[in-house]
Amino acid sequence: MDKKELVKFLRDYNHWRRGAEIPMPSPKELGIALDIAISIIEKIEEKVVNKNKRCLLKVSIFIRVKYHFPRVLLM
Repeated sequence: MDKKELVKFLRDYNHWRRGAEIPMPSPKELGIALDIAISIIEKIEEKVVNKNKRCLLKVSIFIRVKYHFPRVLLM
C-alpha cells in the first residue's frame, strides 16, 4: 500500500466510522494501514530529531569557536 492508497483507505474508514453508507472496511486491512501510518510517522519524527541534533551541534560548535578562540573570528 503506497501513501496515496493509505490516505484513501484511512479517509474511507473514517467516513464509514462516522456513518457513511459504505461497506465496512476489513479489520485486517485497517491493521495494516495503521501499521504503515505509524511507521511513516516514526520515520518523520526520527528525521526531525536528527535534524534538530545537527542544528544543535552546529550552534554548539559556533559558540565554542566564538568564545574559546575569539581571535580566529577576527582574522
